[in-house]
Amino acid sequence: MNTALAKAKTASKPVIAVFSAVWCPPCQRMKHDVYPNDAVKAYHDKFVWVYLDTDASANEKWMEKYGVSSIPHIEFLDSSGKSTGNEVGFKTPEAFAKVLDEKIQKAGQGTTSTAATAK
Repeated sequence: MNTALAKAKTASKPVIAVFSAVWCPPCQRMKHDVYPNDAVKAYHDKFVWVYLDTDASANEKWMEKYGVSSIPHIEFLDSSGKSTGNEVGFKTPEAFAKVLDEKIQKAGQGTTSTAATAK
């Protein structure tokens, strides 16, 4: 997480911290079906992404800091590391792309594609 926060600060990009686990079916669906989907790919380079395994003791302090109590938990951070909100639970690619578009708009980076408006 520290590396992602440093990269975000240097690049002036927001962070997506994905808290998940290998045993979590919705987390794995997000990993395999949502994040690589074309609707979401348009946003890959607009954020610094970091994946945190909730079973790793090294991530406990981050889970506590961001109030992670269920997964998948996606925490959105500004480039200084301050939380700007979160999403908990499975989202379809289109729904997740819409959330990403809203986060980019609030960060002042503009929309990246029309993928977020796909139905």
